[in-house]
Formats: sequence, structure tokens, C-alpha cells
Amino acid sequence: MVKAKGVMQFRRYMRVMTSVARQEGIVRALAAAALVGALVGVAGPFGSYTALDWPIRVAYWALVSLVATGLGFGVHVTVAMLVGRARARWLRDLVALSLFAATFAPLLYVGTSAFLPQESFHAVGLPRLLLLVCLVGIGLTLARVVIFDMHRSGPIDVSDKTPTPIRLRLRLPREADADVIHIKSEDHYVVLRLRDGTSHRLLMRLTDAIDEMDGVSGVRSHRSHWVALSGVDALETRNGKVWIVLTSGDRVPVSKKYRNEVLSAVPANRNAVTEEQA
Repeated sequence: MVKAKGVMQFRRYMRVMTSVARQEGIVRALAAAALVGALVGVAGPFGSYTALDWPIRVAYWALVSLVATGLGFGVHVTVAMLVGRARARWLRDLVALSLFAATFAPLLYVGTSAFLPQESFHAVGLPRLLLLVCLVGIGLTLARVVIFDMHRSGPIDVSDKTPTPIRLRLRLPREADADVIHIKSEDHYVVLRLRDGTSHRLLMRLTDAIDEMDGVSGVRSHRSHWVALSGVDALETRNGKVWIVLTSGDRVPVSKKYRNEVLSAVPANRNAVTEEQA
């Protein structure tokens, strides 16, 4: 049972990683990293200029750059999932940078000292290498914020905070850009209904999906249903049962357990339809 749960969690993690990789253009990032690594190889740091022939030197540092980029991407996404994208950006970047430096610096130290002749490595030392990795990581983080994030978000408006992405959206394909207005539980899966009428099926629990909506105003209407208040078009009463009518036209049941919560959350004048009107 524990093993099966672990496999499910790993699959969930890999699906999120794949989805974010498509959104962030990881292939282009890796190609750029290989190019930068090749240029670093031309310079030949840590004594590799004299110790290695140029083809091997360029290939080695290109590989190092690829590993660093892939590891940094994995750490960045993992921190976003664990810490939460609703947290302060500087906190997420600080945690990600610390984990990356603590992981990559020892790998680089062991790999480079084993690959290069000891006399050419100049006894760089792990503390110095850790400092260098941190400095490079800070530079790359600032570059990403300045070049990519500002370009993506446009000019910064200090009078209004740009909303942070919803964690649940990281699990959806890049082309799914409409808001999630309804989450329905089906066995071990949830079905996300978007404002444009499209649906997406994910392997996760309803409670986890609701938690990953990151503060979006919504209400649980049934043990198997959650709706975003912005997606509610009307409340409908038929044969003594209450239904939520979504802007997509779907009707979502309201159980007795959650009826008072729904009636409190949805404005009383929200296009109420009674069975006499129907």
C-alpha cells in the first residue's frame, strides 16, 4: 500500500514537471545551457585549459552546464510545489538557490576533481566552490527575473500586485489557459471543468486539488464537487433539491450537508431559479 502510494506520488510529480517544462520552454533553456557550457569550456576554468584537449574540455563543461540547468529546474519546481507559489517570490528563490548550491557544488567538486588531474585542479576547495555556485546562482536568478519574468508580465505596476500562478494550473497543458470553475471527483481522479467548457482529468484527490487552487474563492457543494464562485451563474431549486448552474451551462448538485455553506457563499440575488419558474 505504501509502495503504491509512493508510485502515485512520483507519477504526480513527474506529470507536474512535464507540464511546467512545456510551459517554461525547458528544451530551449537546455540548448542555451549547452552553448554557455561550451563557451566556458573554451575558457577552461579550474586548470582544465591545460589539462584537457579542447574537444573534451568543451564537451565536459557543456555537460556540466546541462546538469546544472536540469537540476536547477527540478529544484525550482519542487520548491514551488512544496513551499507554494502563493508564497513570496524572494522566499521561493532563496530556498531553491540554497538547495541547488548544497546539491550541485559537491557534485561539481567530486566530478571535476575526479575528472581532472589533481595538480591541475589547484585544490579549489569545496567552500570556495560553494561560494562560486551561489554567486552564479544569484546572477542567473536575477537574469531570469529581469529578462524573462519582466518580459512576460510587462511593466511592474507598484499599485497592484500581479496574481501568482495557481499550483493546480501547473498540472494542465499549456494550451489550457481558461479559469478552473468546477472540480469533480471520480474514483481516484478529479475532472477539472474550465470556463471555456473544456475538461481535464488528473490523478489526485479532490481535497488536494482544492488546496492547490491557492486562495481562489470557491465553495464545496457536495462531497464530490467544488465550484469557483466566479463560475456560478445561478442557483436552481427543483423538487426540493438545490443545484448550482455554472457559466458553462453545467449543473452541479448541492447536498444537504453543504447547502447552508453554498447559500451563504453565493449572493442571494444570483439569478435564483425556483421550481415554480422552471
